[in-house]
Amino acid sequence: FAAGTSDTNTSELTDSYPLDEILLQELTTKGFQIRELVNGAGVLDVAISEGLVTLENRQEWEANLKLLGPLKNQILWLDLGGNTVTDNHLQLVSELTSIKKLVLDNTAITDVGSKHLKDLSHLESINLYNTEVSEAILPLLQEMPQLKTVYVWGTGISDNTNTELELIGGS
Repeated sequence: FAAGTSDTNTSELTDSYPLDEILLQELTTKGFQIRELVNGAGVLDVAISEGLVTLENRQEWEANLKLLGPLKNQILWLDLGGNTVTDNHLQLVSELTSIKKLVLDNTAITDVGSKHLKDLSHLESINLYNTEVSEAILPLLQEMPQLKTVYVWGTGISDNTNTELELIGGS
């Protein structure tokens, strides 16, 4: 676990959350990388290294993602990119309702699993680079009130798509 600062807008942080050091240690042991975004605020950037979730251990990672539940109000950034993250994993991610930035590049997610993301009402940016999503998810994304930027290189989403979202990349 490492503390640090970032460009997170601290004026939006109305609450300070105590950090459960025992839970953070357990998560670190499981392979999560955890960083406090604003020193002393208890809001977190959580990531896992590329290649950590595989076909062989993806069910184990469903259990690991459930461990993030007590931190659902504290996790603002989540990076699961470069892993065999599936639609089932997205159901667990959807419970982390304070996420502002979600990185899912180079994962196995599809349009079917993306429906789980509808409850992420604070989401501002999502990276879907090189996933199996298509333009079918755009109505869902457009309903997300805070979402501004969607990274779509290597997906079934065209960069000529008519949307108010900032689509970066596209087929």
